[in-house]
Amino acid sequence: MEQFVATVYNARQGFDRERTIEQTEENGYPLGRQQSCQLSELHYNNVIQSLLDIEEFVDKVYEEQHHQAFKIQFNFGVIYEEYKSDQNDQVQVDYGYILPRDTRIQEHAPKVIQFEEDIEEYKQYIKSAIINMQSYIIDSTKQRFIAIYSMLIKTFNLQPQIVGASMKELIDIHCNGRKNAIYKNTGNNNNCYMEAVAKALHPDIKEKRYKSESIISISREYLVQVLELPFDSKSRKMTDLLKTFEGLDITKYANIVSQKMQSKNGAMLIKMKLQKTIDILVVESEWEGNKISHAFAIANKQALTELKFCPHCNSKAFDLKDKNYSRDYEKHIIKCENNEGKIVKKIKLDYIQKPFVPHIMQNKTYQYLLANGRQHEFKPTQYFITYDLETVPKIVNKKFGKSSYQMYELFPLSVASTIRNKYGIKKIFFSQQDGDDFIIQWLNQLFKEADQVNADNQYIKDACTIYETIPYSMEVPIVGFNSSRFDISLIISYIQCKDWIISNYIGSPSQAKQVIVHHKKLNLKVKFVDMLTYLQPMELKQAAKDFGDGYDDKKGLFPYEAFNTDNVNEVLSKSEPFTMEDFNSSLKKTKINQKDYQIYLEDAKRLKIDGTIYCSITNKIRIQ
Repeated sequence: MEQFVATVYNARQGFDRERTIEQTEENGYPLGRQQSCQLSELHYNNVIQSLLDIEEFVDKVYEEQHHQAFKIQFNFGVIYEEYKSDQNDQVQVDYGYILPRDTRIQEHAPKVIQFEEDIEEYKQYIKSAIINMQSYIIDSTKQRFIAIYSMLIKTFNLQPQIVGASMKELIDIHCNGRKNAIYKNTGNNNNCYMEAVAKALHPDIKEKRYKSESIISISREYLVQVLELPFDSKSRKMTDLLKTFEGLDITKYANIVSQKMQSKNGAMLIKMKLQKTIDILVVESEWEGNKISHAFAIANKQALTELKFCPHCNSKAFDLKDKNYSRDYEKHIIKCENNEGKIVKKIKLDYIQKPFVPHIMQNKTYQYLLANGRQHEFKPTQYFITYDLETVPKIVNKKFGKSSYQMYELFPLSVASTIRNKYGIKKIFFSQQDGDDFIIQWLNQLFKEADQVNADNQYIKDACTIYETIPYSMEVPIVGFNSSRFDISLIISYIQCKDWIISNYIGSPSQAKQVIVHHKKLNLKVKFVDMLTYLQPMELKQAAKDFGDGYDDKKGLFPYEAFNTDNVNEVLSKSEPFTMEDFNSSLKKTKINQKDYQIYLEDAKRLKIDGTIYCSITNKIRIQ
């Protein structure tokens, strides 16, 4: 516990409790000095102790945006524990930390925030991300996240969308043929958005009809309220402002307009309290090579869209041409009226009570045996396939940003599998020497072997025939070790083709916990799964000792750094042995000792193997 507390203390050194950093331009001046140039801001909170701290921090950042639309992303500073084994196989736990960095912010999805409902929804996403982090494996299977101590939030200003191109030619184009659908603006100034709001809030009725001059006067008052101008809407300063006014940025001010209209103390309080929403149409056009936007108040939403909208929620739409329109519309408005236009989710229970037993209901074989009193005949999956890939690096040496550098990219060099069926153990191996499509060749052979494994796993009669009455639809397990983030990423692009297709994928884009592939012609399903998904972090040596049949602690040596995509064929065709330097690892900072290298030399001399055969033997040793 003392070591954990010390790690948290060290992680927080050098950070203030809270701070905000504005992104700067290349000339070194803060972008915040000019509103139009500010791109993003970084917000830090270095004391996160509960979910409440996270929610309060998110709310604070939201309030700092002053109800303007923005994009948000986040990243956590985390504490992780690491399992280490000494020479006596005694497990020790060590602690480390990862700082919240801007370069790691892409791990979580961004979201555009416009309304308060959006920020509440994003809070739920943050909570779900925390749940996923509890089973997240970092670069090593020995490490896992155990605590969050700080949080980074990055906010982005959205690209402005200026609405205010009040050109009579543009207005005439869009109003042509839509006389009863939208209201026509005057086109005298670029305040068309607020003019559309004013017209939507003051439609013509029998008792009163509004002249265009009245709508313009009201729109000027609204603009003063939204921009919080220090002068009156009828003043000379307001007239001078409108002469140079280019329009209103709706990405910035649309939410502010909504807030002002709903404010009980604001000057823009809607007199017609029954009207909760207004409909505005924003159209974009291209004029003299520039994109321009204009806003219209919608007079008849049904005539414009040819859809019938619910009068209570104003969001559900029905196609008038649908044959079931009347039935669906009447059913919805009755339900929506009872809920006062709100979406109410209810749990619908079955008419007959059923026990929650997914291990029975989702397993047709066990379900059948249990129903017939033969559950004692149920057996676990006995036969399976394993796989492992070796890679070769392609030297890249690319720099990303100021602090990220990619040295190389990994490409598959070879793949080997061990098939265990009722006839014994069989091994297959494919490499680049078999052609550039050796992964496809391996998958073709893998499905052939899986067909036999699937038949061997089914229930067999004494006469060596399959029980056709016992349903069996289990996928053939293709098991890898630490493959969810590495091996599967190298082959997943080959899995989707005309002969086979991915039918189910569980995990994230960076970590595939389970991938089920369906072979169309064989009507067979295989399941690529990482055994570490079901185990605590451990090394391959320990896994082989705990679960292997006939454990052999001899692991082949592999000269990883002797290969790259430029020299792979040359190295594999050599007849002389690899040098000691070829077995060194600059990544792990390890070197081969003289004893192990001598064993390799004796094996190479005794078997007279070249580079290709040696890689094949090494790969097969790893998957046994």
